[in-house]
Amino acid sequence: MNRFRRVSTKKIVTMPFFLALVFFLVVPQFPSFGKDREARPREVNAGPGPDLASTGSSASPGAIEKATPRPKKARISKTIWIAALLAVGVGAAAYFILSGTAKGSIDVQSSPPGAAIFIDNDDTGKVTPALLAKIKTGNHTLTLKKEGLQDCTVAVAVERSKTTQVHAELLALAMSENFNDNSADHWANNGVGTWDIVNGVYRFRGSAGGSGAFAYSWYDLGSYADFTCQAKLRNGGDNGLAFRGNPATGEWYVFYAWGTDWAVFRYTATSFDYIVHYTYSMALRRFPEWNEFKVIAKGSNFGFYINGTLVGSAYDAHLAKGKIGLQVRDFPAVTMEADDVSVSLSTATAAPPGNRQHE
Repeated sequence: MNRFRRVSTKKIVTMPFFLALVFFLVVPQFPSFGKDREARPREVNAGPGPDLASTGSSASPGAIEKATPRPKKARISKTIWIAALLAVGVGAAAYFILSGTAKGSIDVQSSPPGAAIFIDNDDTGKVTPALLAKIKTGNHTLTLKKEGLQDCTVAVAVERSKTTQVHAELLALAMSENFNDNSADHWANNGVGTWDIVNGVYRFRGSAGGSGAFAYSWYDLGSYADFTCQAKLRNGGDNGLAFRGNPATGEWYVFYAWGTDWAVFRYTATSFDYIVHYTYSMALRRFPEWNEFKVIAKGSNFGFYINGTLVGSAYDAHLAKGKIGLQVRDFPAVTMEADDVSVSLSTATAAPPGNRQHE
């Protein structure tokens, strides 16, 4: 039964066409097909017999004489020819009709939504999320475009009477934010503590009670996979540069500093794992000086820099892409400031995992 279901309607309808075509081309090649029966002797009415006296012959009327067979070409019955031609014609028509009218659909979702949808380089006039109906079966190229994000192109195979699901995550373009306009466009946060801008600096202030929870703020226009990201941070307690984060699930990598020690964690909503344990570095400056953090992410390899010095590297394959952001612990009266956040899509090869340079 399963094998039968895998046979498409097109194949069933066009099968007679191919059988007839084989018949049409192959059968005439057999020399014995369609030959006339061998010529048989035929009776010839000789008419009145000749004069016995003159001929001396005893031949009588109605004598039998052999007819010389005339050569005839091998031929197929006219009815068979007509049937074969009709089958070829009907099969060809069915094939082209089915090929031209077989349709399917594509359900297109994107993160973030609102991306313009192009199919085979033609603008559909729709934006995500959207259902593209009556799409011709076969292979197509789907391209999603949104301002401020990289174009995303995927190959889609459309099947007859089926809906193909597509969910694409659009990656962000390079960005640079110095907050000099006193605006945090495209930045969002998880609601812990207070984020605002003061004198061209993005600032976090801890809540009065100090929940001890981690506060996050992130650049919300798309995600990043491979990148070089850097930011200037200033804080009297613990803080860090977050990357490849998923705010919906609470998963983040964080390049973290506490006093003169630094570490790298992979956070989830309920726990965290060390990627690099706390390590002392002379590259870290004491408050109220600024520290510049930089992360180079290329595949599962990472290089970590503080104030231009490579302090370490690591390998982790859990998070392949995500948001760029900031993390700080919500303690009473804690303040963290951030400035000159930038992301470049060009990457250098990160230092080999385990080959760390400490100071």
